[in-house]
Amino acid sequence: MTAISGVESLIWLLIAASTIAVLAKYLRIPYTVALVLEGLLLSLISLPFRSPLPTGLAPELADPE
Repeated sequence: MTAISGVESLIWLLIAASTIAVLAKYLRIPYTVALVLEGLLLSLISLPFRSPLPTGLAPELADPE
């Protein structure tokens, strides 16, 4: 993950959190409930997950021997 994509991801997360906060206030539901609903909605949408770890590195981190 490059620095630019890291900053871009952070900006998108801030935009999403702000949008959820506005919708939660408009719908008069608690922010945590809105976060749970948003998480459920995102789980239904299959977005490609970009892992910052190379594919061969993950098992080595789990087993340090």
